[in-house]
Amino acid sequence: MFLTSGTGDQTEDDCENVYFIALLHDVGKIGVPDAILKKQDKLTPEEYEMMKNHTIVGAHILKDIKMLPGLCEGTLYHHERYDCHPVLPKRNGPGNCTAGTEK
Repeated sequence: MFLTSGTGDQTEDDCENVYFIALLHDVGKIGVPDAILKKQDKLTPEEYEMMKNHTIVGAHILKDIKMLPGLCEGTLYHHERYDCHPVLPKRNGPGNCTAGTEK
């Protein structure tokens, strides 16, 4: 296993979940055009908005996978700041990930 529990508060399963969430967190970039993903110059405001949506697209793709607790939330909120300033305006709370269902 690549991760350790550190403080002892996390189980090996918790660490394994974080590992797999980390592997899958950017799956939503499949919904971003290659021209934006490969662009070397600064993104336009419109392109930046499209790129920010990759978290929502990814969470929508992964929302029905229940065997990995926190997968949808980890994917949806992986750009949220540690100071609790949300990047996304609406949070549904742990275990209630409804990403992409409002469309």
